[in-house]
Amino acid sequence: MQSYPKNERNSSTRSAKPRKRTFHGNQHCNNDEDTEPQSTSAKKLSADKDDVHYSALRGYRFIEFFTVFTALSEILICRDCKLPVKFEESGNRGLGFKIVVICKCGFRNIFSGPLINNGFEVNRRIVFTMRLLGVAREGINLFCNMMDICNGISESTYNAVTSLLHTSTQSLFQASCVKAVGEEKRENEKHERPILNLKVSGDGTWKKRGFKSMYGVTTLIGYYSGKVVDLRRVARNLVKSSYCASCVRWKSKTNTEEYREWFEEHEPNCQENHHGSSGAMEVQAVKEMFSRSEELFGVKYGNYIGDGDSKTFKGILDLNPYGDEFQVVKSECIGHVLKRMGTRLRETKKKSPGRKR
Repeated sequence: MQSYPKNERNSSTRSAKPRKRTFHGNQHCNNDEDTEPQSTSAKKLSADKDDVHYSALRGYRFIEFFTVFTALSEILICRDCKLPVKFEESGNRGLGFKIVVICKCGFRNIFSGPLINNGFEVNRRIVFTMRLLGVAREGINLFCNMMDICNGISESTYNAVTSLLHTSTQSLFQASCVKAVGEEKRENEKHERPILNLKVSGDGTWKKRGFKSMYGVTTLIGYYSGKVVDLRRVARNLVKSSYCASCVRWKSKTNTEEYREWFEEHEPNCQENHHGSSGAMEVQAVKEMFSRSEELFGVKYGNYIGDGDSKTFKGILDLNPYGDEFQVVKSECIGHVLKRMGTRLRETKKKSPGRKR
C-alpha cells in the first residue's frame, strides 16, 4: 500500500483502504443445529410428542360467491349432457350451506364444508375460535353481518355448539391430566422416588384483582413436567345472581312449588360452589384436588410446593387427605423466596441509606 506524508493523504484513495471484515459465524459450528428453547412454554411445547398432520389442500378460505361461481359456470360443462352448468346457494345453516349445481340433467347438492353428525364443522370452529377471543354469539353475528357472510348463528345452534365444546374440552383436559400424571410417575422412577408419591405446586388466579372477584381457578402443576395435573374452578357466593344465570332467571319464582322442583334438578349443576371470601377460594380448591387424587389418578400428592401462603398448606394438614400414616410435606418455592428476600432487602436499603464519611 502506498504511503503518504502526514496530512497529505488524498481523499480519493479512501476506497483503496481495506474494509473491516464482517463476522459470518464460526466455520467449525454446524449452522443446522437446533438451539435449546429458552422459555418454559417453549420447553413444554417442544417436549410434546403429539404430531398434528397438516394438509395444504384442507382449510377454509374467504371467497365471494358470485364472482367465483360465475367464472366457473362460464368454463365448465356437465360431463353427461355436455351443456353449461350454473351454481346456486341453498340450505343455509349458520356459516354452512349447500352449493346447488344445475344443468339440463337436473341438479346436485354439494356441502360447503365437512359435516359432524348433522351440523357443519365451520359453525363449531367459529364458536370455538370466538370464545377463545372472548367473543360470544352477538359478536359472531356482528362479524358475519359486517363481512357479508351470512346472518350469523341462531341461539339454539350456538347453545348446542357451546354444550358440545364443553363436553369435548372437558374430556380432552381429563386425558391431558392423566398424561401429565403418567409423566410425573416416570420421572419419579428415574429419580428413584416413590412412583405414586407426586410432588406438585399449586397456584390460583382470579377474574379480577383484589378480594372481590366472583370467580377463581386453581391448578396443581407437576414438579418435573411443569404440566397441569388437576384444576378446580370456584365461584364465590356473595351475590347469587352475579354468577349463576339460571338462578337469575328463576329468582322471581323463589317461593313457588315450580321453583322447588326446578332447583332440585338444577342444584347439582349450580354455579354456586363456594361460600366465603375470594381469598379462601384457593384453599378450598386445593383441598378438593388433594381429596380426589387417589380416586382420579391412583396417586398421592406427598410434597406440596407452596408460594409462601401458609393458609393453603394449613388447610391440607387440617384435611389430612391420606390419613395419619402419610403426611403431606411442604417445600418452599425458590422463586417466591427470592422475590420476598429481594423485597425485604430493597426496603432495608431505603430505610438505611449509606452515609458519606
